[in-house]
Amino acid sequence: MMDTNLIIIIFTAVISVYVIYNPAYKSRLLHYPYNIKMHGEYYRLISNGFIHADYIHLFFNMFTLYFFGGMVEELFTAKFGMWGDTIFVLFYLTAIIFSCLPSQRKHADNPAYAALGASGAVSAVLLIAIIMRPTMTLLIYGILPVPAWILGIGYIWYSNRASKQQQRSNIGHDAHLYGALYGCLIMLLMYPASYSRMIQEIIEWLPI
Repeated sequence: MMDTNLIIIIFTAVISVYVIYNPAYKSRLLHYPYNIKMHGEYYRLISNGFIHADYIHLFFNMFTLYFFGGMVEELFTAKFGMWGDTIFVLFYLTAIIFSCLPSQRKHADNPAYAALGASGAVSAVLLIAIIMRPTMTLLIYGILPVPAWILGIGYIWYSNRASKQQQRSNIGHDAHLYGALYGCLIMLLMYPASYSRMIQEIIEWLPI
């Protein structure tokens, strides 16, 4: 049976490729805060997480989800048994919504703002994986090896800093930041002891 994580990746890839060649459909699925406020198009809070601007945008999000989503899905299965896959899907969908909320509040009166991509949900998945295995080695841009916990701190710091300069960029740094924080919150609710275990693992890893 195909993993739920892989089904999400395939579904996202199919929809994304379709809208890349059909811009009219992309415009119907974007996170468009103004339309949500004025016309009640709340479905956009989820639909935007399944479309991407181009193949590079799609590749990096799905590449990250492929390597870490399975690990997180297994965690949900271990916690919830036969309901693990279903709850993993709910977690992923709510991560998309949660990561959109700050931009929704900021740009509800801005008809020029729109956003798309799975980055918020993928950030949530990534941070849970980092909490699970904080000392695993991750490769930045496939080249620079960095311990997961250092990458996690840097990722949150950078996303927070960049979100304060959002007006200078079209990248959804708010979604990155709040998606990451959502992953941290879910891990705290599911496994409160995971944070003390993470700290202990980092201390044992340090060369002191």
